[in-house]
Amino acid sequence: MAFLDNLPNELFGQIFSHLNCQDLVLACQVSRRFNTLAEPYLYRVTSVQTSRVYLLLRTLLSRPMLGNHVRHLNFMRLGGFASFPTAQPDVALLTAGAERFGIKQPTGSEAAELLLLLHLLPSLDILYNSLGYDPNMLAGFLGDQDFHSDALPVGLQSLRELHCDYEFNVSRKNLRKIMQLPLLRVLRVTMEDDTGVEGVEIDKWTGSSAVTDLAITSSYVTTRQLKTILMIPQAAVRFSFSAHRALAFGDFDASRIWRALGLHRQTLQYVQLQIDDNEYENFDDDVYESFDDGVVEHTAISSLRHWPVLRTIDCSISRLLGYGREKAVMRLVDLLPMSIRELVLDGDEFWMEGEVIDELVHLMEMKEVAGLDYLRVVEVPEGMGQDIRLREAFEAVGVELKTFP
Repeated sequence: MAFLDNLPNELFGQIFSHLNCQDLVLACQVSRRFNTLAEPYLYRVTSVQTSRVYLLLRTLLSRPMLGNHVRHLNFMRLGGFASFPTAQPDVALLTAGAERFGIKQPTGSEAAELLLLLHLLPSLDILYNSLGYDPNMLAGFLGDQDFHSDALPVGLQSLRELHCDYEFNVSRKNLRKIMQLPLLRVLRVTMEDDTGVEGVEIDKWTGSSAVTDLAITSSYVTTRQLKTILMIPQAAVRFSFSAHRALAFGDFDASRIWRALGLHRQTLQYVQLQIDDNEYENFDDDVYESFDDGVVEHTAISSLRHWPVLRTIDCSISRLLGYGREKAVMRLVDLLPMSIRELVLDGDEFWMEGEVIDELVHLMEMKEVAGLDYLRVVEVPEGMGQDIRLREAFEAVGVELKTFP
């Protein structure tokens, strides 16, 4: 123990930074010095069940300095699993905390709990909302669209990443508010059907958001809904959009997606589009035949060739090339920008696997002829990746062929 007493605090900090929660709890029990040095790392990543947030609030209200150490907060709601027994909330303590920060929400409500907690976390960087609070409540704390950042809870002033799971849908109005958080850079959110909301079309939206990495999920999408779902910030570097089903009855047009993305071609480096429209079991044959898998207008997609910084495309080839049930609008080699490094092709076009292989082989042949120094990695479904002709074409030009199940 005398040897440990002579070690500098910085070295212990390096050690504690690699320990898990259970080991940090044990380290805090070794000595007062260990407790002082290990406690900040114990609270750095904090996971809390929503039914037990009061216990965290009680700790932070009695020891406010601990709030400075929380950088990553994960809310959980265990659903069908039995919750751990919890202490009865101290109403007087919560009321005093609410009065200190001028919180108007009723004491004991979820909104009051969350708002009070955000006031106690001045260094919060990342918020994961895993089956936790409704993210629309966050937007409610922001007030009007032209809110002042200095009036926000400190936990929202410092927030850089917000990840919300699929249980709660965020409205377009609330998403616009959340995107205005001053330091927010990464946003993962599920949007609701907002087609009845009046306002500017989102592909013409010019908000001042600083978000650079945006991922939007929707339960289903039609061409009309894309007007309200495609909210792309000006500074976007990474953009992901996924829908579990495209319910368009023949009018779904992926061109709108590419036109909206094209407005941000000077900054976009990563684009992911995942639209699952293979779930036709609820429709009769006439409806099935009326679907056209994401036909893309030539003018909407051809500009991709001139995107200066795009490095990764992850989508189905029909969303990329405009395949209908018969043929492609254009060739892959004529589409990819010179900046591209990685291409991930989803496996939803099982009915056109041969055409996709032909397209990739042609791309490799043209790459070899022209000696083009781009496209380092291509990822395809496992079944397609076993094709001998495809593998030989990739090996000939030194492009890595990856597969996924």
